[in-house]
Amino acid sequence: MGYLEKIKIHNYKTFKDFEMDFNKDLNIIVGENGVGKTSILESIGIVLNQYIFFNNPNFVNHLFNKSSIDEFKNNDIKDIKELPYIKIEAYFNFDNEQDINLSKFNGTNYSELHSYNNEPKYGITFEFKFDESFEDVISIDELNSSYIIPTDYYKSTWTTFAGCSYKRFQNPLKSIIIDNSINKNDVYGSYSRNLFNSKIDSIERTKIEYKFSNQMKKLINEISYEHKESLFLDDDKKFSVNEEKSKLDKLLDIEENDISISDMGSGEEELLKTELSLNNKNDSKLILIEEPENHLSFSNTKKQISLIIKRKNDCQIILTTHESMILNKLNLSKAIWINNSKSKSLKNLHEDTQSFFEKAGNFDILTFILANKVMLVEGPSEFILFPIFFQKMYEEKTLDSEKIEILTMNGIKYKRFVEIANDLKKYTAAFIDNDGNQNRINYFDSFNDSENYINVFTEADKSNLTFENALYNESNANKDLIKSILNLSDENPEEIISKMKNDKTGFAIKLFDHMKDNMDTNIDIPNYIKRGFEYLEKGK
Repeated sequence: MGYLEKIKIHNYKTFKDFEMDFNKDLNIIVGENGVGKTSILESIGIVLNQYIFFNNPNFVNHLFNKSSIDEFKNNDIKDIKELPYIKIEAYFNFDNEQDINLSKFNGTNYSELHSYNNEPKYGITFEFKFDESFEDVISIDELNSSYIIPTDYYKSTWTTFAGCSYKRFQNPLKSIIIDNSINKNDVYGSYSRNLFNSKIDSIERTKIEYKFSNQMKKLINEISYEHKESLFLDDDKKFSVNEEKSKLDKLLDIEENDISISDMGSGEEELLKTELSLNNKNDSKLILIEEPENHLSFSNTKKQISLIIKRKNDCQIILTTHESMILNKLNLSKAIWINNSKSKSLKNLHEDTQSFFEKAGNFDILTFILANKVMLVEGPSEFILFPIFFQKMYEEKTLDSEKIEILTMNGIKYKRFVEIANDLKKYTAAFIDNDGNQNRINYFDSFNDSENYINVFTEADKSNLTFENALYNESNANKDLIKSILNLSDENPEEIISKMKNDKTGFAIKLFDHMKDNMDTNIDIPNYIKRGFEYLEKGK
């Protein structure tokens, strides 16, 4: 099966220079808002389906990478060839296919020729750059004084790696995109056209379009003749029908039970569009999906996941998501993390790790991946109190200001995160109770001497077997504060700690509220917690 192997992007939106390799089956693109997830899908659509630049080449200044615009504005150019340009290359893998029609995509006209030992590759190059035939129309001085990229004199070209001109009806992967952000003014029509072009054979499609066009021309002529007097405005002007606007692809729609998808609720519409695109009768080899969880309830998101799982082995799927359940259920190793204009694949994760998080579908693994640094805690008490402890220790700093995420492990052992943290080079502090076990304490000490990006922090005194024990016994100030918060006085330490443990969340909330209103509260943070905070602040 042929598939999209790589995309290279130059000067498009977020990306100055960016490249990304794809799995041949499923790809799950994740990243914070604004890192360029949608831009990657758009770039693929621009190359294969000639999106955006084909019809509106003069309204695209905002699509240039900002740094290229700044360079143009801040530095006088000496040659017209120094003008900013956009270039996108799509590399395909058709090595196991014998189709003679694919030869037009195979050649050496691509930028990474040296990386592939000058061997021919399959692919398409898109470029949006100054049309040199206008070189005499505009002067260098005019460009340097206007600070405006003269896109009126730019041209869009699509060329295969064999040097042949490319048109979207030649799309070798019959790609389709489910994305309401690309054609905002014609969301439903655009999707219907894409599905029509990918699902209907080109010969059959030509027959349908030809028959429709002939019938439409006949109808237009009949109306113009029968109502010619009514249609005249004056001697020189009359109403007419624009044949371009009456083409079949401008009128296409999709209905289910006689209801147009444009009249459905957003959730039903998204589900139906995905179902149609992933239908086995649809021979698209590449399906792009923008946030499949959009507008969907929990149960319908699970349906989306099932649809994707059914089709992922006989076509290539590239999707973006902000939903951990989708990432967990579809296989964590298919994730590609976009950060700082670079991509990082998790394809090397061990099968055991993949399988575990697939079963632990409710854990917020996406927050772990996207975080700058991570704090793993065992229960609700630590989850509630550690943020305000951190603020107390560092005064003006907060977990948010330091881009540290705190996650409750919910019974998951910290070792499950070691491989992911190491693969992503993500500093992680795991705070674990010692459970009164000296061997456990010794093991954690030796574990922290290794090259792992996770370090484990636990109370060194085994008599302080839990967080509550350690907090109470840290100092007399802590004991007085805790007794005051719990309205206790004469109870012995065991009874007080027992009350803290019997209502961990309630106690944590009381202490948090007290500290929030009194940030100068006299409290001593247990040493193992301070060491964990310092580790995250400084790194290794």
